[in-house]
Amino acid sequence: MKTFHARRGRTTTTRVHILENVFPKFELPADEEVLDIREVLNSPEVVVDFGCGMGDATLALLEQGHSVLALDVHTPGICRIAEIADGSGFTNLALFHGDGIPVVQNRLVPSSVKTFLVLFPDPWPKAKHNKRRLIQPHFLDIVRDLLTIDGELVIATDDASYAEHIEEVFSSYTGLQLVPNTFQIPETGFHRRGLSLGNAVAIFSLRKN
Repeated sequence: MKTFHARRGRTTTTRVHILENVFPKFELPADEEVLDIREVLNSPEVVVDFGCGMGDATLALLEQGHSVLALDVHTPGICRIAEIADGSGFTNLALFHGDGIPVVQNRLVPSSVKTFLVLFPDPWPKAKHNKRRLIQPHFLDIVRDLLTIDGELVIATDDASYAEHIEEVFSSYTGLQLVPNTFQIPETGFHRRGLSLGNAVAIFSLRKN
């Protein structure tokens, strides 16, 4: 598989240039129109990389031929994905720079996403911050509506406390069914960091009922 070199030392000026001149080539249309992401990417199956970070997973998925919608508030990561995708000639990509929740909740038509990835989300380890964790029943409702009839939500974490939290949320949630994971998750920087620290990586795959 092709290795994409991390371009993490970009200056503010360079990032502004990428945001103004490269990012728009892949930007999800900014109006409020509800979109069928399959039509946007001209693909019957779309993967959503929610919270794509520095883009390691997104870029690997593009290289494998997947059509990907990647969303994140992280400017360096979005710029890196746009720059490398443009240089590699990828056309199977849509990007959103900002809070992804309103997009997946309001901008995408139901039953349009084959695979929804949440890879190594912020664990919010302090007990007083647990309510900020992304994986909550309301978020699962949003994802369930987006998934195709055989679509899956795949979550990975190397934080033991977050894994327990996820299991607890799933135990009382009936809209998605826990199934053995078959989706090959690309490695990310957080994935490699977790393994280097000796952390166990928990992967959860949930299929729409």
